[in-house]
Amino acid sequence: MPRRDNIMIGTAGHVDHGKTSLVRMLTGCETDTLREEKERGMSIDLGFAPCQLPDGRIVGIVDVPGHEKFIRNMVAGATGIDMVLLVVAADDGVMPQTLEHLDVLLLLGVRHGLVALTKIDLVTPEHAEMAAEGVRELLAGTALEGCPICPVSNETLEGLGDLNRVLGEVAGRCEPRPADGIFRLAAERAFSAEGFGTIATGIPCSGQVRLGDTLEAFDPAGNPRLARVRRLEVYGREADTALCGQCVAVNLVGARPAEVGRGCVLATPGYVQPVRHLELALRLANRPSIRPLKQRAEVHFHTGTMVSMGRVTFLDCAGPLPPGGAALAQIHLLEPLVIGVGDRFVIRGPDARAGLRVIGGGRVIGTSGHHLKSRAWVVADLSRWEAALDSPTALLAEAVRQARTGTPPADAARAALLPARAAEELGERLLAEGVLVKTPEGHWAHASRVAEMADEVCQRLAAFHAAQPQVVGPAAADLRRELDVPEGFLSLVIGQAVAEGRVVRQGDWLRLRTHTLSLSEPQMALQQRVEAALAEGGFCPPAPDALAATLGVPEKEVRNALARLTQQIAVVHLGDLWFHRDAIVRAAERVRQLFAERKTFTTMDFRDALGTSRKYAVPILDYLDSLRLTRRNGNQRTPGPALASGAGPVPPASGTS
Repeated sequence: MPRRDNIMIGTAGHVDHGKTSLVRMLTGCETDTLREEKERGMSIDLGFAPCQLPDGRIVGIVDVPGHEKFIRNMVAGATGIDMVLLVVAADDGVMPQTLEHLDVLLLLGVRHGLVALTKIDLVTPEHAEMAAEGVRELLAGTALEGCPICPVSNETLEGLGDLNRVLGEVAGRCEPRPADGIFRLAAERAFSAEGFGTIATGIPCSGQVRLGDTLEAFDPAGNPRLARVRRLEVYGREADTALCGQCVAVNLVGARPAEVGRGCVLATPGYVQPVRHLELALRLANRPSIRPLKQRAEVHFHTGTMVSMGRVTFLDCAGPLPPGGAALAQIHLLEPLVIGVGDRFVIRGPDARAGLRVIGGGRVIGTSGHHLKSRAWVVADLSRWEAALDSPTALLAEAVRQARTGTPPADAARAALLPARAAEELGERLLAEGVLVKTPEGHWAHASRVAEMADEVCQRLAAFHAAQPQVVGPAAADLRRELDVPEGFLSLVIGQAVAEGRVVRQGDWLRLRTHTLSLSEPQMALQQRVEAALAEGGFCPPAPDALAATLGVPEKEVRNALARLTQQIAVVHLGDLWFHRDAIVRAAERVRQLFAERKTFTTMDFRDALGTSRKYAVPILDYLDSLRLTRRNGNQRTPGPALASGAGPVPPASGTS
């Protein structure tokens, strides 16, 4: 069986220039299938046909209508094509719909094509050459400049062999569409076939679908329902798999034709939903008849087989946008549409009588679903997203970066419109390359965001030290609340700042490595006396009020000294008791000795081993439980998981100056 490449060729050109008869000669298929089309002798709707190239490959051809009244149908077909067969009649030359169709193609990003100069049997060779020269002038300065022009007669078949050969050569320069994204198809039409049920047809814009897959079918109002794929046809032949860029018919179980007709969307479940606000990379057609587009102008928005009125707001300029100008913009749609990042679109002016109706187009670069303000960071994020559109790897990385403080891998896959397995493979590659890092919860975070937040943490610490030089630094928990970031992400950030030697972590507190406490001599002397008193108290330390009475100073000053000593990890604060760190270390050693003698021990056993009272033994034991050195079972303590590792009860008291 010949190879079926997922490349779509689209016809374009003025009405009655011979597009449909040319497709018939190339494919042997009649694409005018509607009764009205046969009666009127012109295309009204889209027609699909398989085309076998000279090398045996089969690609698709979509024949679009040329009459201005059916430009909406033309746009619906053009959004799915990879190369164009631009048809220009030698007796007419370039005509109004030739210009408009060319604008549509260029705005939709078509970069490959050829020209069929038809009806050469009706003109002299000189006249045909003049028509060809007009086409060259039309294409000059565009992506189709220099494309082949093939003279041909639909009546005598003169030049048909050369046209077929050149068609194959140009198609050979088109890369088949990658099918690694999620499946999405904007239905061209739907009908019911006896014995089969609902059948939807169209050109998928991404991904692939297999027999038995479950799809989410969105009706014209954007309501989803699940439907199962019972049967597939590609280019009219039964198939097990259908790819983006192919002519596809999908037989569905669980949806009626009215629910999956033109403008409806079939998609991999859980990835897309109807939205009213879209971010756009917009460009206006470069024609003298195009009027500048004003800020908040109302337009017709077309993508795939969907259309809605909308109002355009520029984000990186004040407008108006001149012909040929480009801008990052947001559109607020009157009707919500099911659209994905990377989709191509065109816009038409609201007044059909005001010159050329297609005025611009471009790509969807965001589906935020809410109003955005014109801010520098918004424009920067959209610019990065636009730059990543054509690379699944870059798109996944950008999805994580724009999540800012980390995101579950499944959410990143949805944002990048990638199947979970494909996203997982790309994510592992990005983790290995250091582009992404993993948070303690298993989320992905972008390394650049971690670096940015590490800088922010250092700035916050510097400000804290300037305001409170007599304190070690803020608690990590307080800093997290101030920054409003997830705990796991901040842990990653602090870990990097510590590894870089910029930050020191002392228990629950943070400080810059360059920070030293600024204490007066009386404050330093009091702190030393308080520490000495706690060390002497051992397992029965004095309370703050007793310390204040003994030392002859206000209790508030004692508590301030205790807070500093706690931050310096010289003492451990348990409730309203403060123990010297050496006492806690000795208590942990007594625990090891008890377990060496017996499998379990009670609170009373621990109290007696320390030679203290229950008032002091219970908080110490609870603290050791929290460190997982011990584990409570009723009134008994058993060894905790941290005991075997030899972990200490408190971290080293480093950098306490």
